[in-house]
Amino acid sequence: MLRILNIYWVFTLGYYCLGKIKWSIPSYFILVAYALLCYVCVNIGYYSVKAKNRNIDQDDKEYLKIDLFPQYRRIFRISCIMLIFFQISWVIVLMGRFNIFNIIQNLGSNYFDRLSVEIEGSNYIMQIRTLLWIFTYYVYPIGFSFFKEMGRFDKSLFSFSLLVDVFATLNLGISKNIGDIIIIFIAVMMLNTHSEIKSKQEKQKDRKKIIKIIISVLILFIVFSVIQDKRFEAVGKTQVAIKCDSKFGSVRENSIIDILCLGSPYLVYLVHSLCNYFSSAYTALALSFTLPFKTTYGLGFSRALMEYVNQYLHISVMNNTYCQQLEDVYGWLNGVSWPTAFVWIANAVSLIGVPFVMIVLGRIWCKAEVAWKSERRLIGLIVYCQLVIAFIFLPCNAQIVQSRSAFIATTVMFLLFAFRKWKVKIGSLIIQSRSYNDLLEKSN
Repeated sequence: MLRILNIYWVFTLGYYCLGKIKWSIPSYFILVAYALLCYVCVNIGYYSVKAKNRNIDQDDKEYLKIDLFPQYRRIFRISCIMLIFFQISWVIVLMGRFNIFNIIQNLGSNYFDRLSVEIEGSNYIMQIRTLLWIFTYYVYPIGFSFFKEMGRFDKSLFSFSLLVDVFATLNLGISKNIGDIIIIFIAVMMLNTHSEIKSKQEKQKDRKKIIKIIISVLILFIVFSVIQDKRFEAVGKTQVAIKCDSKFGSVRENSIIDILCLGSPYLVYLVHSLCNYFSSAYTALALSFTLPFKTTYGLGFSRALMEYVNQYLHISVMNNTYCQQLEDVYGWLNGVSWPTAFVWIANAVSLIGVPFVMIVLGRIWCKAEVAWKSERRLIGLIVYCQLVIAFIFLPCNAQIVQSRSAFIATTVMFLLFAFRKWKVKIGSLIIQSRSYNDLLEKSN
């Protein structure tokens, strides 16, 4: 998976430098060097743990011989039911109803209608959804890992959960949920792919996995293209045009993308829309190098956390963030235009501290892989998949900690992972206590 991420990260930088937009930034060299440093630090963190756990693939193969799904069946079913309830409730609160017909036709208008709706803080269903969103993180990692081992009921429940999630996404005119599903699907497949010498049968399975990954990416591209097209129609635009604010850059008349797309304006627009989605935020990172670091007391990495602190402690640090400074100085809109995850992390630890955070995240990611492959700890699988999502969005935004539901779920997830061995320790203490009590009874 890390190899795929490395290729993807380099691609986003390459497109940013050579794509349809010629960005007006202080230094391309500093931007590329800094971004590459951060990506290398993820590798350093990962391989520093991997070097001490060279046999995790072999451990994983041993576990594959055992039917482990019965251990996770209860949490899986609970998570599926909660995902179904939360997503249907979410759509009904925002849109008034959960529609399963004419969704494609209303994609664009639904997206803009959703933006105009504010969820009241007194909405108890949304508050419960925010607090318990962590349970939905279990559905896809377990479902994709053990689908073949499931019975009919669990396969049906998983399929229904997936359909509800997709329909909820389409009802709101967004693509991220579908993107997350595809990312987790790819992450789980790659997690079960081993790097040692393989037989012909295993190599054939790996080829099938590659085909599935390619199909998944194509599905994501098609969904994204359709949603973009419908949004285009919703605002009454009939001509495909690539635009850029003159403050930040200009459109190249003839770029590499034009050549690869054979000069088709529509295809160029769709390819640019997708690639720009994952690369344009580098502009904010490049501009951040010219801004001073102002302390946020470690809170600035998450908008949700800053909102909570402001709500309950009446302490506001948003004006100190790079995100707000970017808007004040350059007009890069805070909360509208993405600044990359590096900028969000820098809000808390400064740009100098970001590479060290990347090392820590790389280490946690590999430890999660070890926890799953060597010990089959479910929380390891969850952390692994969520960090893959976070790494995919590194060039864009700090997705897994921005909304309140995502922030609380991510915080709980990391706490569960940090204390994952407590259950074993507590269990052994209980056994020791019972043994001691049995000895006392016998002596009496």
